Amino acid sequence: MRIHEIRNIPIIYCLEQIDNGDILQGIMLNKDTEIYEDFDNEFLGDMVILKGNAKKIDDSLDNNLYSYNQYNLKDFIFKAVPYFAWANRGIDEMSVCLNKL
Repeated sequence: MRIHEIRNIPIIYCLEQIDNGDILQGIMLNKDTEIYEDFDNEFLGDMVILKGNAKKIDDSLDNNLYSYNQYNLKDFIFKAVPYFAWANRGIDEMSVCLNKL
């Protein structure tokens, strides 16, 4: 499996469940995904975050652990925060590496 990390040199970014929903491993980036900087004045005081378009597995169709159904992908806008600042809004899932489409 090929993975993709998000970084804005020299800062590593990560995705948190609080911003991106459950099952972060279901978020996938295309190699041509345009990632842009944004400011979030509610997140630790005007911190630079990254956003971009991605695909996410639509898990609303099948909640079984094992399934023969092929998964569907839906359009999704992800939000990534600096790695050093994660876990400041509660305990949740976090991911630095994302799957490539």
